[in-house]
Amino acid sequence: MKILLGGITCLLAVAVCAQSSMERLRFDAMGRPYALLMRGDIQTELKFTEDQVKQYKDVRHSIEIDNRNNGAAEGSNFTSLLDENDGKVMPILTKEQKARLLELRIQIVGPTILADPAVAKTLQLNDQQRQAVEQIRNEAIDNFFTTIRAGNKENRGAALERISKKEEKDLMSILFDGQRDKLYKMTGTPYANARMKGQFPL
Repeated sequence: MKILLGGITCLLAVAVCAQSSMERLRFDAMGRPYALLMRGDIQTELKFTEDQVKQYKDVRHSIEIDNRNNGAAEGSNFTSLLDENDGKVMPILTKEQKARLLELRIQIVGPTILADPAVAKTLQLNDQQRQAVEQIRNEAIDNFFTTIRAGNKENRGAALERISKKEEKDLMSILFDGQRDKLYKMTGTPYANARMKGQFPL
């Protein structure tokens, strides 16, 4: 009986961990290039031409059809899907637009951008810092959904803001001064509407 209960406990732990990972991926997806380019104001800030607007619409339409035909992706398949989607839209952008989009992404998702492998490489995060980023990100996601599922009086928006602000503070604390300065410079010219009202990344 103890062995059986132990096995069930392990299976539940794996299931919870997998669910947590998917929840984080869904949050991460909102800050990826493909999703951000859905925003008309972002396209305007990037000075999209009429042809680029059409190209993006065509790519998005094609992706949506593929998603309907192939069903919902999970786990590593979902990560691969996000990479593929970004890979389909990034060629639409010029070199200058790609650089500006990265600046906008950093302004929108804040320090959670440290989880992006390319940014981590640019800032030269060491292994310990990369592990800390993963831990902080996962703890924030777990904390948010645990709070929501517990049915606390705190509403979803307030919980998101509180947990997100703590996460951002924790992420910035693991950076060395030089890395922190470089990240600030990477944000580029401030875009007033980058993070919309009530929007907080996790």
